[in-house]
Amino acid sequence: MNWTIYIVECCVLIFLFTGSIMIPLTRNPIWWIHDYPKDIQEAYFENHERIPTRAFSAPVLLKKSFALLLALAV
Repeated sequence: MNWTIYIVECCVLIFLFTGSIMIPLTRNPIWWIHDYPKDIQEAYFENHERIPTRAFSAPVLLKKSFALLLALAV
């Protein structure tokens, strides 16, 4: 096995994974507030308006299906 190819593939996958997490997080950080632990959510919502969520809303399904497809591809 050629180690150069292995290192390049690892770097590309790290870059893609980091981009898939960081790009949506920098564009709209509030979108993922419900993924944080409950105590952090409560501290956040003491100073900000509470964001209503639904378990099967389009953004939630889109985010989770993308994560599932990404995990299956890896």
